[in-house]
Amino acid sequence: STQLTMRATPNELPAGVCRQVEGIAMVYGVVDSWGTTFAKGCLDRTVRERVAARKVKLYFDHGDVVLSGMYDTHLHIGTVTDVWDAVTDDGHACSMFRADIFDTAPGRTAHEYLTAIAQTRSETGVSIGMMDEPKTTRAVVAGVSCDQVTEAALREISVTGESSVP
Repeated sequence: STQLTMRATPNELPAGVCRQVEGIAMVYGVVDSWGTTFAKGCLDRTVRERVAARKVKLYFDHGDVVLSGMYDTHLHIGTVTDVWDAVTDDGHACSMFRADIFDTAPGRTAHEYLTAIAQTRSETGVSIGMMDEPKTTRAVVAGVSCDQVTEAALREISVTGESSVP
């Protein structure tokens, strides 16, 4: 789970954007519910190539992508504008993100939800979707054998009800 922060006032934003949101995209070195962990630096290439070109989408949930392989366009609520490494309050290395939220009906609905989460200092989930199979190596993290992602090409970051990382 991640705490989200709403950024920028409407008069500071470009046309077509109603707000910005920041949060934790992933925590490095923690085994998730899929039996994977992410190595620090695994997003470096994606940041240089895809985030810089504004090719990483922000979704409000993944929709039925697991069943159909298709993302629903009404769930596309924004664009990821920045991804950077940071350290959480409890000392874990993580990847933070900032995204513009579109000034559309779905974007404004997502903004209302995210604002309530931020104002109440509550948590929601954040998940990532990759373009293709990531590069991995076998690793042992906290005594658990797992696949460690060493390079991943982000397709999207989704606000979800629950994230895979405990």
